[in-house]
Amino acid sequence: MHTQVRTSTDTIRSLFRGTTTTLVTLLLLTFAFGTGCDLLRPGSGASEPSEGQVPYQSLDGFFAERGVEGQSFTISADSRQVVTGDKGIKLHVPANAFVDQNGNPVSGSVTLELKEIYSPESMIETNATTETASGEPLITGGMFRIEARQDGEELSLPDSNWVGVEMPARTNTGNINSMRLWTSDRSSVAQDPDWRPVSEESAAFLEREGEAEEPTWYTSVRDLGFINIDVLNDETPTAELTINQSGYTGDPANFRVFVYSSNPTGLLPASVENGAFVRGDLPTGSYTVVAIGVDEGTQYFGTKEVTLNGDRSVTVDVAPTSTADLEAALSQL
Repeated sequence: MHTQVRTSTDTIRSLFRGTTTTLVTLLLLTFAFGTGCDLLRPGSGASEPSEGQVPYQSLDGFFAERGVEGQSFTISADSRQVVTGDKGIKLHVPANAFVDQNGNPVSGSVTLELKEIYSPESMIETNATTETASGEPLITGGMFRIEARQDGEELSLPDSNWVGVEMPARTNTGNINSMRLWTSDRSSVAQDPDWRPVSEESAAFLEREGEAEEPTWYTSVRDLGFINIDVLNDETPTAELTINQSGYTGDPANFRVFVYSSNPTGLLPASVENGAFVRGDLPTGSYTVVAIGVDEGTQYFGTKEVTLNGDRSVTVDVAPTSTADLEAALSQL
C-alpha cells in the first residue's frame, strides 16, 4: 500500500491536460499521490422451461458467461499512450510505465485489457457488488479493471509510476464530488469483490467542464487490477430486509439475491440466514430485489420493488426466463 497525499482538483486534472513537461512534473508529484409491487416479470413465455434454457449449468457459469468482457489494446511501452474504452473510460499511460515480474523495465509492445462496469446489468452479471470486506455498503461512481501483459506475462507498475484515469460519471452519487479508490483481490467473478481502500488519502474528483459536457471522474492508480471509485454509504436510519423466494427449487448454491439501489447507486448481496436471504445496514429508501438462479441448464429470474422504512420481510417470485427477457428486465433497472 502506498502512502498518498490528497491533492487539489487542478493537480488531478493536469495529469490529463498537460504537455510532456507537465506530465514529467506530475510524475514526480505522484510519489506523494495518495476514494411494493412486483416488477419486470418474465415475458409471456417465461412459464415454459424451454424459455430459460442456457448453455451454463451453474450460477458461476452464469457470471463467467455473462460478465463484462475485456477490451484489448496494443500499445507501445516506450512512449506516452492514451486509450479509450467503449464506455468512455480513458487511460493515460506514461512512457516506460511497466515492469515485469522480476522488476525489470519493459519496452516494446504491451497488451492492455480494460473492463468498464457502470450499469446495473453489468454490475449484476459481473457479480460486482458494492460492499466492503467488512460488510459495509458503498456508493459507487463506477468500476473498472486494468491488466497489462507482454508475451503472456503479467506486468505491474513500479512505485514511481501511475496510470491516469478519466471516467464518465454515469452513476448516481448524489451531491458527492470527491470519492476514494477501492480495490479488490478477487480472482474469479464467482467471488464477491470485498472492497478495501487503496489508501486513506486516495482521491477521485468529479468535474463538469460545461453545461453540455458529461461530468467526469479524474484520478490516478498506482496498482493495476479491479478498482472502484466509491464512498461509504453511512446514511441513517438503517433497516434490515428479509427476502424469501418462490419458484426456484434447485441447488441453493446456484441461487443469488441482490439488493440494488439506483439513488445512490449500489448493489449489495443478501446472505442466507435460516432459509431466507437477509440484508442489513440498508439506509431507508427504495430498492429493487433481484434474484437469479440456474438449475440443470435453466435460468431463473425475478425482481421486486421495495420501499424500506423499517425492518421488513418480502417474497420475490422467480420463474424460468429467456436470455432476451433477462436482458430486457436488467436494462430497466
